Amino acid sequence: MKVKSNTDGLKKLAKNAEAMSGTNQVKLKDLMTPKFISKCSNFNDIEHLFNESGFAVESKEDFEAIPDDKWNEFIVENTSFSSWEEMQKEAGAIYVKEQLFKNL
Repeated sequence: MKVKSNTDGLKKLAKNAEAMSGTNQVKLKDLMTPKFISKCSNFNDIEHLFNESGFAVESKEDFEAIPDDKWNEFIVENTSFSSWEEMQKEAGAIYVKEQLFKNL
């Protein structure tokens, strides 16, 4: 009896993993998707979160100028996370999983 196997899914997974190898930069808006933000907070998306934070965030430099302790305090008070670092890690894990399994 011959056994046939379809390895298309495995090949796609390997291709997706290969595309993610090395050092990649992901834009914050791609990491903090509307789905993610609305699930962990009362905000619709990252822009809404920024607007309600009380900090003017129009650029990467604006965001980087926010005092870490003040930003972390805002995140703790307005999301389900205990720190900005925790929020980034969770968003990153979701992003990687989605990228690995896309088109499968």
